[in-house]
Amino acid sequence: MATLEQYLDQRLDDYRAVVLKAQTDPVFRAALLADPKAALKAAFGVEIPAGIAVSVVEETAQALTLVLPQAPVAAASNDDALSDDDLEAVAAGGGKGLWNYMNKQRNPH
Repeated sequence: MATLEQYLDQRLDDYRAVVLKAQTDPVFRAALLADPKAALKAAFGVEIPAGIAVSVVEETAQALTLVLPQAPVAAASNDDALSDDDLEAVAAGGGKGLWNYMNKQRNPH
């Protein structure tokens, strides 16, 4: 079973790959801003289901954006630790974040 730390490391690796491509490939950046699902599929082979919305926000000098993953129930209720079930749900992609879909493409089982 993956730990929460391993899950976050993978999520950051995936985020880094998307941001690096967007920073070095102006065509991908424009596509990502215009149609994120199509751009992610073309660049990374990631298929986002029809019912899932993907938003891309470009930071400016006057506005920074911080997006937190969906909180597991235990974390949302301020428990000190995640239960095994909560940790498993997060590590296995229990939320609907982009990184869960990228991880499922990389590890389909």
